[in-house]
Amino acid sequence: MNFKCSNTGASCGGVNYETWETSCPPPDPWAMVDTITYHFAKEYIHRNHPRFAFIGFDETDHYGHEGQYDAYLATANMLDNYMKDLWDMIQTDPQYKDKTTLIITCDHGRGHAGKTFWHHHGPLVRDAHQVWMAVIGPDTPAKGELSKGKHYYTNQIAATIAKFFGLNYTTDHSVGKAIDVVMQ
Repeated sequence: MNFKCSNTGASCGGVNYETWETSCPPPDPWAMVDTITYHFAKEYIHRNHPRFAFIGFDETDHYGHEGQYDAYLATANMLDNYMKDLWDMIQTDPQYKDKTTLIITCDHGRGHAGKTFWHHHGPLVRDAHQVWMAVIGPDTPAKGELSKGKHYYTNQIAATIAKFFGLNYTTDHSVGKAIDVVMQ
């Protein structure tokens, strides 16, 4: 996707906004692309009220691979602020308030490779397949961290999303079952 932004609006993939109706927390100078992604996604959600939205951020991954730990941490902190900002917007919008669930996750972990190899992942990095996921919403019981007992996998996320919509996820390849523990 090619974003075109200015102080007076943005365009991407044929969607144009001449003015911003939303705002976002101040960006970190390290993460301008994720800032554009977030602001554009927030604006789209605000104006169009989709039933489902996926927002993919990239800069923590980029800085992780580059080994730029300061930028990695600053960007992660900024994205935390964006998730709070998005949740606050959701809770002030009558169409979404108390009816919306956020699922926040990543596509891979960093593993236990030590300081000299922390910026890599893949089959050669022990435990790089381990990821985290946060779920918040009216249908999700507040259970805190679920790090003990059963393991959950990224191949369960699509089925979990479908179940939140009351659907049964099927595909032509093997996938995991919905993660019922995040639903009441």
